[in-house]
Amino acid sequence: MKKSWITVSVFMMLLLTAMSVAGSALGEAAVGAVGTEDEPELFTWTTLLSTAGCAAATMLVVEVLKNPLDKLIKLPTSIFAYIIALAIQLAATAFTSGLTFETGALAALNAFVIAFAAMGGYDKTIAKIEK
Repeated sequence: MKKSWITVSVFMMLLLTAMSVAGSALGEAAVGAVGTEDEPELFTWTTLLSTAGCAAATMLVVEVLKNPLDKLIKLPTSIFAYIIALAIQLAATAFTSGLTFETGALAALNAFVIAFAAMGGYDKTIAKIEK
């Protein structure tokens, strides 16, 4: 029962995300550019650079990829969350301000905080449903 509830919850999150992206694409064709004040984007590189945006994206990616990854390799979820957070931070930094040694080092440090926040978000929401 609990696993089916989690599966339905994850499916609903993905469905809402897909509907938002599809709506944005349709709105772009009919109205104009996506990301205007009337129609904000779901994620931008700037939002992914923020702690909250990166934590939300990290939690979503980890939840979607955790089970398939467990079939291939046994990797602790916290380490996997750090790897995803680091990848998002490095990509967002590279696409916004440019990736240098200093910004890369800060991204590695920020990824610890973001992975911790993403795992805390999981513990407060989905893990409580499982119990």
